[in-house]
Amino acid sequence: MTRLATLVCASVLGFACTAEAGSERAPQQASGKLVLTARDHGRTVTIRVGRTGELRVPSRLHAPVRTFGKSVVLTRIESFAPTATQAWELRAVRAGSTVITGPRSDGSRFRITVQVIR
Repeated sequence: MTRLATLVCASVLGFACTAEAGSERAPQQASGKLVLTARDHGRTVTIRVGRTGELRVPSRLHAPVRTFGKSVVLTRIESFAPTATQAWELRAVRAGSTVITGPRSDGSRFRITVQVIR
């Protein structure tokens, strides 16, 4: 296991998230919400059942975002105006693990593991 950086999110949502990777950078927090991007490649984050977050990918990257697992549901957030990012709501629906993959600007794919706990 790589170095473990733990961040307890003191927010209105009150969820705990854990980040694991080779760097010390934790997933972004915007208005108390977990926000994941391709920069979180290789990380494992933990979120409680029923909580939500957001996944953001640059709009210019047209490869699909995929999930492998049943603990997280991604729902595309549609925008009527052009935006620099495509966004998905990340909803923790049951305990377990889900891997999310999507495009990176260098042509490779990012991989983020979401661990959902009760």
